[in-house]
Amino acid sequence: MYPRPVTIPAFVQWLVAMEHFVVSPELAGQKGVLLGEDAGVRIEADFPTPPDGYAWVSVGTDETPELIGIRNLWLRAHLTTSVGTHPVLTEERTPTPDEMADAQDLYQLATTVAERVLAAFLDIAAQRHKRFLARIATPLSDLHAKLYVGELSQQVKAGRAINLQLIAHGLDRPTLTPREAASIAAAITAGELPNLGWQLYARAHRLLQLESNQRQCVLEAAIAVEVSLDSAYLRVGKPQSLVELIIDRLPLDVQLKQGAAAVLGRSFAEHDAASYQSITRLLKERNAIVHQGKQVHVTDAELRRQLAAVSVLLTWLDSL
Repeated sequence: MYPRPVTIPAFVQWLVAMEHFVVSPELAGQKGVLLGEDAGVRIEADFPTPPDGYAWVSVGTDETPELIGIRNLWLRAHLTTSVGTHPVLTEERTPTPDEMADAQDLYQLATTVAERVLAAFLDIAAQRHKRFLARIATPLSDLHAKLYVGELSQQVKAGRAINLQLIAHGLDRPTLTPREAASIAAAITAGELPNLGWQLYARAHRLLQLESNQRQCVLEAAIAVEVSLDSAYLRVGKPQSLVELIIDRLPLDVQLKQGAAAVLGRSFAEHDAASYQSITRLLKERNAIVHQGKQVHVTDAELRRQLAAVSVLLTWLDSL
């Protein structure tokens, strides 16, 4: 009889560079914060706190911390393996090809799940705050990683050196609280996926504020309107034949007015006239870019107002 493989714990760890990630003072300094579980892999994060070099702090008028900005956080993927023969660092031998292949398989699984969970965590957090919350500066697959098997300190290097990027300061960003982090982790573990419309909305924000890419911001924001409206129609509208006809035949500005009244029972133009006008200007700008090849003729301030209008629309559609 062959011996039964022994299951032993393992984890992969990265130092992840972040952009525009602000958490509450209560969450700063917390270790082992669950971000979610997927495919049997548990993803946790350690949040730094000032005066740690990986974080900065903003204080209020009474000198108490208000925001903790995260430049880098430690991310760990916990998993199990039956591999028990990895040499420790003190042993004077190199790992065998089979050992390295097993280690690489563990690393690939951990990296795939960790990237998926962290991205979903940030997207869901942005959706709940109704704006973008953070961005990963460097993909995990491009970072140095350390693989720990059992109690051994065997480290497997993979990828290229980390590329640190600083976070931009500001007091108008939402902060992530411990309760929110736990709620989002539970949602991810239960299989919840980020809402596509809100994902596109957050991406439009990032394109404008982090990259000053007005053209792509307009395109992503307009797609967010279309995707969210179609989703609401298909979720709420009856009969289905009317829904499909409206989606196929009516332009978006008409869908937001007469189409919404017919399918959803309410017109967005009547619900919020100012936001409706802002979105129609956004859609005209998108059409000029896509169908006429024109350059963007809108200021950053106007684009921010249009993004705010898209947020109003998405929130309204979620309430139906």
